[in-house]
Amino acid sequence: TAAAFCSAAAAAFLFFSHNDPAPQPVLESRLPSQKSIAVLPFENLSRDPDNAFFTDGVQDEILTDLARIADLKVISRTSVMPYKSGVARNLREIGEQLGVAHVVEGSVQRAGNRVRVNAQLIDARNDAHLWAQTYDRDLADVFAIQSEIAKEIADQLQAKLSPNEKNEIEQPPTRDVAAFDFYSHARTLFLNAFGSSAGKADLLQAADLLNKAVARDPSFFQAYCQLAFTQVSVYFLDFDHTPPRLAAAEAAVQMAARLQPDAGETHLARARNLYWGYSDYDGALAELEIARQRLPGDNWVFSLKGYIERRQGRWQESLRDLERAIALDPRNIQTLQQTARSYSLLHRYAESKALLARVLSFEPNDPVTKVLHAFVELDATANTRPVHEVIDSIRRTNPAAIPNVVNNWLLCALAERDTAAAKRALAACGENPILLGSNENVIFPRSFAEGLIARMDHEDDKMRSAF
Repeated sequence: TAAAFCSAAAAAFLFFSHNDPAPQPVLESRLPSQKSIAVLPFENLSRDPDNAFFTDGVQDEILTDLARIADLKVISRTSVMPYKSGVARNLREIGEQLGVAHVVEGSVQRAGNRVRVNAQLIDARNDAHLWAQTYDRDLADVFAIQSEIAKEIADQLQAKLSPNEKNEIEQPPTRDVAAFDFYSHARTLFLNAFGSSAGKADLLQAADLLNKAVARDPSFFQAYCQLAFTQVSVYFLDFDHTPPRLAAAEAAVQMAARLQPDAGETHLARARNLYWGYSDYDGALAELEIARQRLPGDNWVFSLKGYIERRQGRWQESLRDLERAIALDPRNIQTLQQTARSYSLLHRYAESKALLARVLSFEPNDPVTKVLHAFVELDATANTRPVHEVIDSIRRTNPAAIPNVVNNWLLCALAERDTAAAKRALAACGENPILLGSNENVIFPRSFAEGLIARMDHEDDKMRSAF
């Protein structure tokens, strides 16, 4: 069910193993590079609130253009989304939290066939305004505005821009503003889906919007790449694990390949399909290596590499790539949780707790992270009390979140040999997948958990029947 998204997504991303010796920690420097930047959400000054998605799209395109430049470190959109516009921002704190020296702020006002875009580059370390510009043009010129802003910022930061990078930045994503609206709305839905109880609905709506975008503009390359990612996510996360859904993802990849066969985004889209659709790890890694060379600032390149390497038992390489993904996307809860899980499985519990504590520093009430943080103690010392207390607290104060942590509740009850609690947890699972043990990639039938509980209760007939 959609309510199971948090726990199911966390489980679906990986397979854990214990074979390799523990690698040494791989940690990024906390001192921001001079050529590091975060593009914060732009303010929507349009009267129509529906233009908020258009505003998000303008910000996202500027961020994407900057991320193409190998000489820059650019924070991914997932990590800048929480810093909403229209509220007072402490840019120095934001810079420290994201590990960057500079931030971009801006606003978008769309009225009829006109658009006004304001952008300013600020040194987050001292609040110095380094550059600002207002563009007031025809709506059709919005894509040229995005490219100009990206190039101006790169110039201000003295970033080296290769001819290929310059050419890619200058290429408009589409010439159809309505198609861009569909695409921008879909992108926002997609990014919000990960970690949301409405994940399935958001992903399906995003796929529908992207199909509308490419119907309006059959040459909209980025929309095909996003459509492929959305379709294979629906497939991989068991929302629609059917051949037609996988075929839809494959068709979108093929369309992207016809339009731009050598683009980094094409190789990234193919890598996702090979990994999430076919479990072709070597094929996906080969595509990711090409994508890495052409998309040096894309956090997905590194996180996917890290997840695949972990499935292969290559712990050193996996942790290195996951830490690189975190550096580019320091507030991506999914990546932080999964990297913490890796450290726990290597019995490096302090590092695991530190990463989860980092999530709680900016999302103190996130129920999944609170339970995972408590679960480190159970893994490390077999002490179930922290998990038990957190689960009880969630049941009292936030019962709607129980479907997202119900497997942890069941595991805790089984560890405590508390069959009454285990039965309550199993009942709360509803249609959620049953995930037991450290290998969270294996989904057990409900009857297996019923058999375990019956065995604890010495109900042999029920146990045999369930098993």
